[in-house]
Amino acid sequence: MIKAELNPECGKRLKQCLEESFITQADLAETCGFTQQYISNIVTGKKPMTIKAASLFSDALGIRQEYLLCKDDDKRNDDYEKTQLLCSSQVGLAYLWLLNAFNIRAVGLVIILDNGVIVPLHCPDYLNMKLDIDEEDLYEVAHNQLIDHPHGIDSIKVCCDVSKKAVFLSVSEFRHLVKDINDYIRFKCYDFLQSRDIFNEEVLSYGDWFDSNVILQLMRREREANKAH
Repeated sequence: MIKAELNPECGKRLKQCLEESFITQADLAETCGFTQQYISNIVTGKKPMTIKAASLFSDALGIRQEYLLCKDDDKRNDDYEKTQLLCSSQVGLAYLWLLNAFNIRAVGLVIILDNGVIVPLHCPDYLNMKLDIDEEDLYEVAHNQLIDHPHGIDSIKVCCDVSKKAVFLSVSEFRHLVKDINDYIRFKCYDFLQSRDIFNEEVLSYGDWFDSNVILQLMRREREANKAH
């Protein structure tokens, strides 16, 4: 059985959540089947918060278990979803920048109707904000553009400007291109992390990286590690 680590910050978060919810330690203890003293010990940092306790507190308070355990900073599910969406958007924009750097740019869609007619759609706003294109989303975009058109949609192509030449890719081909880029970058990042000594004894806030004393300390530790090798 893995022993829970004592992290006083977990207690501080639990205390804050109790205060925000106007719930007393006694009420939480009764709801979760603990003693009030046990809750008090967690809040004051005398006892660690176990995964089981965090799960029960999560249900009682409507707070994510991961937040209570200090695994991340997203208190509620909607906060977590917003964070994931932001990260996804940032990664997508980074991939777009990378493609653009190699003169590959998605500029529009080509809609092939079921009667054989080809309809070009210029929708850079959609293509430039969402690189991981979903086929259902594309059909919705196309239907909205062709709402008054009598014929249905047979297929959709992504029109790419590749060094000033038009290249037409299926949605599947475009998604595979993005996936290959993603897989390669993830592999290289993992390979880099495996080849370096990462100092994680202490957690630094973002602002700490601009503190010259912290930077000097980290550089000394890395130099010592390199000498040891």
